[in-house]
Amino acid sequence: MSTLLILEKHNLTRAGRWAENNNEIGSFSLFYNIVNLFILTFLYIYRNEMKVNYHLYWSFALLFLMGMEIRSIQTIGLGLN
Repeated sequence: MSTLLILEKHNLTRAGRWAENNNEIGSFSLFYNIVNLFILTFLYIYRNEMKVNYHLYWSFALLFLMGMEIRSIQTIGLGLN
């Protein structure tokens, strides 16, 4: 429990420092967001084929998207410097 609180505090202070300096989003965060848009497009195009196991496909897809969005938020401000 205390490890989670320390990690959360670290992420909040890093996000606060990023917001204060008005830095750009960063290339890694942009990359993960573009991947998420590609995945959403793929899911929209193939939505009719996924009707067989509707809940299984969408639960895995949304779980993957959630993980990618968390990674995108964690990489705000990081780039290929």
